[in-house]
Amino acid sequence: MLSKLQEHRRTRLLVLVYPHRATFITWNRKTGNHFHNFISWQDLRAIELVKSWNDSLVMKFLHSSCRVLHFFTRSKELLAASRFTFTIQQASLRLAWILQNLTEVQNAVEEENCCFGTIDTWLLYKLTKGSQYATDFSNASTTGLFDPYEMCWSRLITSMISVPLSLLPPVKDTSHNFGSVDEEIFGVPIPIVALVGDQQSAMFGECCFQTGDVKLTMGTGTFLDINTGNDPEHTVGGFYPLIGWKIGQEVVCLAEGNAGDTGSAIKWAQQLDLFTDAAEAEKMAKSLEDSEGVYFVPSFSGLQAPLNDPCACASFMGLKPSTNKHHLVRAILESIAFRNKQLYEMMQKEIHIPVTNVRADGGVC
Repeated sequence: MLSKLQEHRRTRLLVLVYPHRATFITWNRKTGNHFHNFISWQDLRAIELVKSWNDSLVMKFLHSSCRVLHFFTRSKELLAASRFTFTIQQASLRLAWILQNLTEVQNAVEEENCCFGTIDTWLLYKLTKGSQYATDFSNASTTGLFDPYEMCWSRLITSMISVPLSLLPPVKDTSHNFGSVDEEIFGVPIPIVALVGDQQSAMFGECCFQTGDVKLTMGTGTFLDINTGNDPEHTVGGFYPLIGWKIGQEVVCLAEGNAGDTGSAIKWAQQLDLFTDAAEAEKMAKSLEDSEGVYFVPSFSGLQAPLNDPCACASFMGLKPSTNKHHLVRAILESIAFRNKQLYEMMQKEIHIPVTNVRADGGVC
């Protein structure tokens, strides 16, 4: 690979980074050494924090006061604040858990020697040998620490959960000169011209550029995104506002709902030897007229919108003596369709934007 790069020194090479969004890491600002492994977007260590914060008097006061203020001002930002809740898949309370439980990180924060970053920030830092430290608006907006209305880190949320603003990286445009890959890595200095979250990049790649365009990605989880134009949309049921991308003066906003277990549920069934591959799973499901009342709840990482229960467990229901693994496989596949239907119906109910196009992608498609 290095020889090929060196042979094409005159060819214009560019790097675009589009990783998982809510997975994060913290590291020593001086040495670049990480304090812990990546904390995945499906990590459940902050479940109790999420429950306690969402049930807290502070959150109840925030919601009620913002509802009153919204009544008089009709501010969209206050309306969003009145609906705000923490979720387990946002980085915010998982980061708060790290700050509360890892002494090494606590000490580094006190010495202003700690960096936080989602995977894009970490890769940028490593590829540039520590010379660049930043994220973009699309990745920042997925952390639960960002205010999409003010387009900056939220002072309110960070102060509520005791996350220092000094810990968070500068936020840049999605298309931006992020420096170059250090020449020692590939033999040539390759410019890094964009950072973007995986679902936002899928939205862009599917050409969902118009208000009302919808993208459904079915991978490890399911992510349903709708282009809401220039205005963030926050719903009661669990669709949350994101920045799709910011290129120059153009800001495109999305609303997103997700189900945490799609491909992961299929992989689990395969590991149990219910089937060997996708072709066999399809054949087994089609061999039955229906699942005979057997249902599967795909919630290895809780249930997201519209139920928003991080403690929900995966389960089969309706099992009978006549149930065999064909019924189980069909129930698992049907559960994906049911979750997609739930998300789509909630999107139509709570986001009053006519759907213009629906594009689907991901490894499960």
